[in-house]
Amino acid sequence: PQACPLATAHPLPHKARPFAPNPDFQRSSRTGGHVTTVPSDYIIGVDLGHQVNHSAFAVAAADNGELRFIHLERVPLQTGYLCVLRKLRNLVRRIALRGPSVITVVVDAAGPGQIALELVRKWKPSPIVVPVSITRGRRPGVTKSGNRTVPRYSLIANLADWLTKNKIHVTRATRCADVWIKEIQSIQTDGGQNEHDDLAIATALTVWYAGSPENRNAAKNVNNS
Repeated sequence: PQACPLATAHPLPHKARPFAPNPDFQRSSRTGGHVTTVPSDYIIGVDLGHQVNHSAFAVAAADNGELRFIHLERVPLQTGYLCVLRKLRNLVRRIALRGPSVITVVVDAAGPGQIALELVRKWKPSPIVVPVSITRGRRPGVTKSGNRTVPRYSLIANLADWLTKNKIHVTRATRCADVWIKEIQSIQTDGGQNEHDDLAIATALTVWYAGSPENRNAAKNVNNS
């Protein structure tokens, strides 16, 4: 197996440092003497699985070029896709209740992902939906259906870069944090690891989207068309 760029990363400090004064990431600014709330930016990475692989969610609040993961979840094996989507919908609703926000769902579009995309697009509130096809190639691209294609190697290398630069924040109090660490430390760029990598891939999808203005602009154009 190819060497894992995350093998020496230390993604979780023993004592998590404060990331923002407001846990809801509702940034405020003053305009003409009035305080206005700036919409928060939330990104949900979704890796769908069923019998062999878990479905997983990685939810992050984005602020000033960094990500604070507020929810990590690995769904038990053999959980039906409709049940997984209900869990995802509840996450979207809970985030929307926090206040003004831009919610983006980045989904691995392989297998059942394409059907899931159609259902998610019909939700109210409706998140921005970004379909991604993970490949074993070396170059990113776009499919005829408009899905972004991203090499697995690039996803993991990008995740490693963010971890090295301390731009990803997870506390030990976060659900599934210990499972997340185990996956991060064992993941292989060619998928040859012995451990599951579902949470790591969901996290990598979140980071991939957050790290590129090109990704965000393309997603908004597709969702507004």
